[in-house]
Amino acid sequence: ATLWGCRPALPNPSIRFCGSLRMIRPDGTMLPHSECPMADVLRTGIPVRDQEVIVECPDGIRHIVLVNIIPSLAEDKAVLGAINIFFDITERKQAQADLLAANAHLEQRVRERTHELSKANEELTQKVQDLERFHDLVVNRELKMIQLEREMARLQGENERLKARLRFLLIP
Repeated sequence: ATLWGCRPALPNPSIRFCGSLRMIRPDGTMLPHSECPMADVLRTGIPVRDQEVIVECPDGIRHIVLVNIIPSLAEDKAVLGAINIFFDITERKQAQADLLAANAHLEQRVRERTHELSKANEELTQKVQDLERFHDLVVNRELKMIQLEREMARLQGENERLKARLRFLLIP
């Protein structure tokens, strides 16, 4: 009665198999009382284990339940009745939905951070390449300066030799 949100008045042919206002399949389609798990077990004698059903109360509140029904059989295997045990798993399903939502949010954040890090890595790679080019320019310039200094030193030495020779030739 708590799960159904009402206490059904008996006997009532409209609640022959279930006292809830409405039942809904996990896919969202309506589940007529005449096709509910209890009706199936009473028709077939085949037990139902952990079948998920959504039960809607008169106030619109919905509960998700796992239904377990065992038929009571006569010696000749005729169905005499059935025992229905169900578990309200609404909170568990909500926790699962919350967990899935949190996981989706975290996955989105990971994708965003991965994109940000990838972009930062590209920028860093570009800066490293720029620094390498700058380094090459500086090294090449230094090498040219060293070559020019050596050439100047050689030319100064040549100039000194020429001056000395010129002095030797000009001395009377």
